[in-house]
Amino acid sequence: MIRRRRVVLGIMGLAAAFAVVAAGCSSSPPAKGNQGPVTLQLWATPGYEDVLPPTVQAFNAKYGPAITVHETVIPENVYGTKLQLAVTAHSGPDLAMPYNALDLPAGRFLPLNSQFKNAGLNVASFNKGAIDAACMWGGQVYCMGNFLGADVMYYNKALFTKAGVPLPPANQPLTVDQYVADACKIYQATGTWGAASGDPYTWLARDNYVSLNGQYARLVTPRLIDVYTKIGMMYKDKCAPSLSVFDPWNQGADEFALGKVAMVVTDDRGIAKIEKAGINYGMAPVPVPAGAHPEVEAWTDAVGIIKGTAHPAQAWKFIQFMATGGQDVAVKTAGDFPLNSQAAVRDHWAKDSGRSDFLQVEKLTHPEVYIPNVWNISVAIYGVFTNVLNGMPAHQALQNAQSTYQTELDQAWQTYMQGTHGRNPNEGITY
Repeated sequence: MIRRRRVVLGIMGLAAAFAVVAAGCSSSPPAKGNQGPVTLQLWATPGYEDVLPPTVQAFNAKYGPAITVHETVIPENVYGTKLQLAVTAHSGPDLAMPYNALDLPAGRFLPLNSQFKNAGLNVASFNKGAIDAACMWGGQVYCMGNFLGADVMYYNKALFTKAGVPLPPANQPLTVDQYVADACKIYQATGTWGAASGDPYTWLARDNYVSLNGQYARLVTPRLIDVYTKIGMMYKDKCAPSLSVFDPWNQGADEFALGKVAMVVTDDRGIAKIEKAGINYGMAPVPVPAGAHPEVEAWTDAVGIIKGTAHPAQAWKFIQFMATGGQDVAVKTAGDFPLNSQAAVRDHWAKDSGRSDFLQVEKLTHPEVYIPNVWNISVAIYGVFTNVLNGMPAHQALQNAQSTYQTELDQAWQTYMQGTHGRNPNEGITY
């Protein structure tokens, strides 16, 4: 189950691909490549149609006909397998989005630290949460994006004011207790749903569910029991719409733009439709359990250079363009927040108070605890919230899922560790 419009690294790899692990991870710069007109093949997953095609178009206008990029969008359910098989057979694209958990550790993409340094591009100037999640392995950066997607909470200022509820701060998340209380106050005062956030597993930080190394399930904790109980009561008390009415992640921005809900947890890319509807809105970090760190998960349209491409120098031109002119394309053409916040300032992205809030929210993004194939191994977790909404006590629902979730984690990590010779990317992570 992949809910976010971003590349989610998953374990789709087969044992045959493991033979190309660390030996392929060279830090040497790409060769100059062939001279003459070159067409680069770019493979992408769906979900980036508003930003990646115009970036390709702008690149082709600047560098064509000497270098042109041809984008192919491949369905997500087959993308990972198709990419792995193509790379293994040396018949793949020149540029692609990393997808499989072992794509970077196995050396299927070229490391680019030296290229960024030689081009005078500071990787630290790009959003760390998104870059670390999609593009980093072993201290090397392997890809680049041009927009920033993030989990956020929109709120309707008019409904908050009408209910006499203080506006949420942009630089600090509400606690789940505050979130639920505000939602119910607004519902009782206005008759409008106070909030919609969906399954907590899709927006709570992963360290609420697992150990910091990502390998051990920690479901039956006072913190999670409290969260699932409170969020479940919010839905039971009708302060939030039933999930059968609409999915907050996929339809939340649409319903918020219609004024049907006071708060919604979704991604940041619904701003344009909300503004077009004339909603006086603000943005804040997603709610967190009491005492937890701020949680703003981030992603991007990460594109890297396939190892073995016949045109590494030309492919680097495209990556370099994404890091520079592509940031402006994200803002001016797609209306997205760029991966480099300096471009947001330069291009006047934050043209109103709601967008200005996101400048503060964006600063709270950070690398998540890494779990291989996180959105596809979590069948047991997704059943927890359903059971709570159906009347099962949160403690029991979490306890029922603990063993199965641990088995899912064990299987995912076993495959991953075989492919990385036992290296855990969470080593040293703290909050």
